[in-house]
Amino acid sequence: MIEFRAEHFSLDFENEKKWYPAVTDFNMHIDAGEMVALIGESGCGKSITALSMMGLQPPNTRIMGHMYLNGENGQEDLNELTKKEWTSIRGKR
Repeated sequence: MIEFRAEHFSLDFENEKKWYPAVTDFNMHIDAGEMVALIGESGCGKSITALSMMGLQPPNTRIMGHMYLNGENGQEDLNELTKKEWTSIRGKR
């Protein structure tokens, strides 16, 4: 059974050589078969959080904290994956 966890997830955007926080210290745990909804005001970071948790963040994004995918092959820290590795798991797991 696969589960997903985000621990102290934060992301910043770079603009003109300065970093701006978008999401700070977000934690989430999703068990296999569970559905989760992100809700909040417009512009609060829901979309960029979801995209980043799938490895689809824009190039001017810095991700901090940890995201883990647990499953058949043990635990993987998603922040350590290459683009090729992301492609191999996205949509399958």
